[in-house]
Amino acid sequence: MDDKKGTSFIHAFGLCRINLTVLGIWPTLRSSKRDETAALFRLVLSLTIIILFINTVQTIKLFIMWGDLDAMTDIISTANLPIGLMVFKTFVFLYHKEALVPLLSFVQTDWSNFKTVSEAANMWSNALAARKISLLCVVIGWVTVNCHLAIRIGQELRFMSGKNGLTRLPFFDSYFPYDYTPSPVYEITFVIQYIATMLATFGYSGLYSLFVALMLHLCGQFANLRDRLYTVTQKKAGVTFQQRLGYIVMRHQCLYNFAQVVEKMFNLMFLAEILGCTIQFCMQGFFLLTLSSKEGMGLPILHIMFMVVYVAHIGTHLFICCYVAEKLQDESVSIAKAAYECQWYHLSPKDVMLLIMIINRAKDPIEMTAGKFCTFSLSLYAQIFKNSGGYLSMLLAMRDKIT
Repeated sequence: MDDKKGTSFIHAFGLCRINLTVLGIWPTLRSSKRDETAALFRLVLSLTIIILFINTVQTIKLFIMWGDLDAMTDIISTANLPIGLMVFKTFVFLYHKEALVPLLSFVQTDWSNFKTVSEAANMWSNALAARKISLLCVVIGWVTVNCHLAIRIGQELRFMSGKNGLTRLPFFDSYFPYDYTPSPVYEITFVIQYIATMLATFGYSGLYSLFVALMLHLCGQFANLRDRLYTVTQKKAGVTFQQRLGYIVMRHQCLYNFAQVVEKMFNLMFLAEILGCTIQFCMQGFFLLTLSSKEGMGLPILHIMFMVVYVAHIGTHLFICCYVAEKLQDESVSIAKAAYECQWYHLSPKDVMLLIMIINRAKDPIEMTAGKFCTFSLSLYAQIFKNSGGYLSMLLAMRDKIT
């Protein structure tokens, strides 16, 4: 079986390609000068809007509100920190962008090459999983932004109280060097901030979806290689055992190199991400507890909904990456298990030694790290929440001391 038209590749990478194309950072394999110019224009325009109308104005507001722990927490955790991290990850991605083109070509070649029915089924199941995860990332990001939009519209229509009872506030708490309250300046500023947030969400979800699609494709290839290793001892006309094993060794090295390039591209992004997620989980918990403790405030249902969706948005993306990274570890180690469980007792001692070399080579799992400091896994995910709880206790102690 093969996929000459590339429909399976599009199915696995289609959504992340759309997200990153909107932002202007998708690396096209075959592009004209006109396409490259259009992509550069979208990238510059998107980053300019995001940096000027979100990060810059919120950072200025942060210094203005310095000392007000509640206001600082709201500014940092809601938009300034996560969107700032997204901008940082975009620049890191652009630095490694050229390395992604061979990876995408490698994936397309895998889909177009001949495959057995079982190999195609392994690849297709992972492509379907990548598609569903990408859709989940996009939907939960869109819902998060629009939950915040619903709160702001409710405040403007006066059936929800704004900050300190005020209305005509921007989409995010920001300082602008002009009077933004008159119409239509207010509406224009509000819409630009909303568009900037959506663009940042496209980039945030798109980068995660790309990582997941690459990892799941790699998991499918390791599963196919494992299946080949199970049957490597079976005799085939015109092909010796050394030739069959040689193909497996070379293929294993190619997959290992593929994983190393992906790890190099994303490890710095993930280092920033786990630090940012730890701070965001902590501050969102602090903001919720502060809101509930204010006398006469109660718990506005839309605020609770937004916080729940926002934390789910961040936590889901991080959980998915930890999950696929751990799955890759298991799949890479399964090569050693397959070499041990194949019918090696029918081989000569010399050929058995070759299998032992494969076991020694594959017994160490392929790991995705965060800045080479820690390995992405489900245990790391739990540790992030544990650390966030510790920092939350510290913030609550600081608040009680101040009050």
